[in-house]
Amino acid sequence: MEGGSVKCRYVGFDGMIFGWSTTTILIKGFTGIRKISSLPVYPIGFHTDEGLEEMLVARGRKVLEYQDIVHCDY
Repeated sequence: MEGGSVKCRYVGFDGMIFGWSTTTILIKGFTGIRKISSLPVYPIGFHTDEGLEEMLVARGRKVLEYQDIVHCDY
């Protein structure tokens, strides 16, 4: 089977500012059947850690707090 790729968009931090970043994760081709968890990236619904989604949501909220976005009107 021919391989593929997944384009990802995420919030990155360069030490000074937060901003959107992108990356592409390659999935090498394979034959036969493989466990989805053996792939480099797969949907969160297939993770076995039941608390993973809640932990990631909490982490995302914490990141938003650190952004300290202030809107000013002069």
